Amino acid sequence: MTNQDKLSSLASEFQQWRLTRQYPREKTPQQLKDKTVALAQYYSSSQIKTALNIADSTFHHWCKQATSVKKPSEFIAVPDELNASSDEFNITLTCKNGNRLQLSGPLSPALLAVITGALLV
Repeated sequence: MTNQDKLSSLASEFQQWRLTRQYPREKTPQQLKDKTVALAQYYSSSQIKTALNIADSTFHHWCKQATSVKKPSEFIAVPDELNASSDEFNITLTCKNGNRLQLSGPLSPALLAVITGALLV
């Protein structure tokens, strides 16, 4: 799908959402916001705002929100002294977006606390 197709497709999604929303001042779904911000690398803000029929302030607010979201690191540093363990664990966490984190092997309660603490950041 070309970038032009993506913009046209997103415009159609916005139109469909506007026709089916429950009330006129309903918040824009996060999925539509994310797709809008993603297209900002290919189009000028005026092209996007015109195609999607959104206000300048709305577009800039969505872009600001997207850049302020912290990107989680792929690796978590674990102190060596927490590696000693006595129990075997097999844990799978699945996010709403389909991303999956699997942990298995010997995990001490202290190590498990470090990992879950990092996930909550």
